[in-house]
Amino acid sequence: MSTQNLSSVTIEIIGQYHQAGQRLARAYERGLQRAADAIGGQLTKFLEKRELPLVDADVKSSVIEAQRQASAILVGAVRANNERVAAANDRIAETATSGVCTLAGHAERIGTAFNSNAVDTLAQLGMPSAQLSLAVAKVVANGANRIGEGADDTAVETVDAEPTPKRAVRRRG
Repeated sequence: MSTQNLSSVTIEIIGQYHQAGQRLARAYERGLQRAADAIGGQLTKFLEKRELPLVDADVKSSVIEAQRQASAILVGAVRANNERVAAANDRIAETATSGVCTLAGHAERIGTAFNSNAVDTLAQLGMPSAQLSLAVAKVVANGANRIGEGADDTAVETVDAEPTPKRAVRRRG
């Protein structure tokens, strides 16, 4: 039956966007963790390489530890928010899927009750746009998958924090 085909395509679209949302949230969290680790590594390198006035080993280790704790708090907050986003994403997908199933059931009952194929005709008219929407959803989901994979594989570019050389200033006069 066409309504079932239309509803199954719609449910697949919902699933694709649901998957994309979950992958993007995880990629964001991993990317933030990697950035925090890179910043911590650069700070550690910077402090270990330099002799700074009034800064001994204890102060350096305190600064490094404070940075680690701040990063852990930030990443922990993002992780907690991502868990809430994932739960909301799950609820939205479940609600939308349930609504589509309910609507398809109602459409089938209406068609049967009135002994009409108007519902089937309307479903057939909607199939091209549903197929196009599904194709777009698959592209979005594939892009989210690539972003998610990139969060694991892409190296973070780090730059050594070297002091900027002072420029000579020419005085007029």
